[in-house]
Amino acid sequence: MPTTCKPLCPAVLQATLSGIKCPHIARAWRNRSNVTQCDWARLCRNIFGVLPIVELHQRTACIYAACGWYAHRAGSDTFDGAIVPAKGWELIAILIEDFLIDPPDQALSRFAWEIKHHA
Repeated sequence: MPTTCKPLCPAVLQATLSGIKCPHIARAWRNRSNVTQCDWARLCRNIFGVLPIVELHQRTACIYAACGWYAHRAGSDTFDGAIVPAKGWELIAILIEDFLIDPPDQALSRFAWEIKHHA
């Protein structure tokens, strides 16, 4: 994982993710679902630009985990970008930055999770 990252702009996140509605994100977040081969990777490219595949996977997982965390804390099983307030985008930006430095279990691949917990 990168140890430094330029600060994310909440307005960029809002512009990119406000049209996203992802049902069952809280459940998928808990299960460390693989999200790197879906629309989330495309959204990640829109936020961060062209990235090497490994970094794309890491950043996509962190975005997905941050949105899942936000939905879960909001008491929902669905992430709906259309109803996230401005302060919510600020929080999601901070979460993504934090997760890039210290990824939660939900942002780890299954293999990385196994290494972390069984090393």
